[in-house]
Amino acid sequence: MRNIQSDTVSYITHIFAQDSASLSGGAKTALVYSDITAYYVREGGTLTQLTMVTISTLGTWDTDVTSDKLGFKLLHDTNAPGGYELHLPNNILAIGAKSVTIFLTATGAVIAPIMIQLYDEPSIVGRINDASATTTGAVTTLTGYGDDFFNTNKSIIAFMSGNLKGTATPITGYTSLTGAMTWAALAAAPDNNSRIKVLGYGG
Repeated sequence: MRNIQSDTVSYITHIFAQDSASLSGGAKTALVYSDITAYYVREGGTLTQLTMVTISTLGTWDTDVTSDKLGFKLLHDTNAPGGYELHLPNNILAIGAKSVTIFLTATGAVIAPIMIQLYDEPSIVGRINDASATTTGAVTTLTGYGDDFFNTNKSIIAFMSGNLKGTATPITGYTSLTGAMTWAALAAAPDNNSRIKVLGYGG
């Protein structure tokens, strides 16, 4: 069982594939993406097939892993026999379900289902809605929380995608009607439509 914050993006994980002919739990080596059939189901949802794609570079989330596509590649048949890297599509980890299970099958292999528990932290999720964003502010899709609500509560804005992915900074101002937000200066202006998360609000 894996525990992951819901709405996580660019998630990479690893699995072990057992050789179904082995009586001692030996590894199934040399699998490639086209050998794999994959399905997932989110809590309350229906079983949905994933399209398999190969991973270009191990350890770097592959941009070919778009909606309902799963990246797959062996780690190393000598140093990590039976070990494979997976790049999960963002949509299956989205807010709205408490769990997701992924089922992988391949001829001659036994692969345990990947069970993921999704959890939420106190946060509000939105996007940058401003092609003229600057290093110190932008219009966002977050409206209706009350003027200066976020900075009064010492919140921070974290960027979940775009050129500032992984960056966070304190919020210094907020206008409820428009969603305009200011923050402590960043190294660059955020890309328009970048996904954002406001943390620490309300306390």
